[in-house]
Amino acid sequence: MQKKILALGFDSFNNASRTLKSQTSGKFKRWNKEFAVTTMSELQMIFDSDLIVVLEGMGLLDGNQAQRLETCFQYRNHSAHPGEAPIEPAHVISFFTDINGIILQNQKFVLV
Repeated sequence: MQKKILALGFDSFNNASRTLKSQTSGKFKRWNKEFAVTTMSELQMIFDSDLIVVLEGMGLLDGNQAQRLETCFQYRNHSAHPGEAPIEPAHVISFFTDINGIILQNQKFVLV
């Protein structure tokens, strides 16, 4: 996802975050973040959940894909900080299936 943003240019990412922030109705009306990324290091400091929102705003993800990636992010967090709701084999399969289909095999993320 970061390589795609790099290929499209940081301005594209920054503009998408600005556009989302300016919305006064609809899904993103409460989005209040605006990014001014100029380097890959800065991009890597953005929270994963924020990155997903901006990628949706850029049209690289649809709403369902974004929601599923949020679930993958939660699985990742639950794996790193286990509790009483264990991550089981079915969750791992779901995680890798979603990452593969939504990102790795998604034509919108192909680097040209």
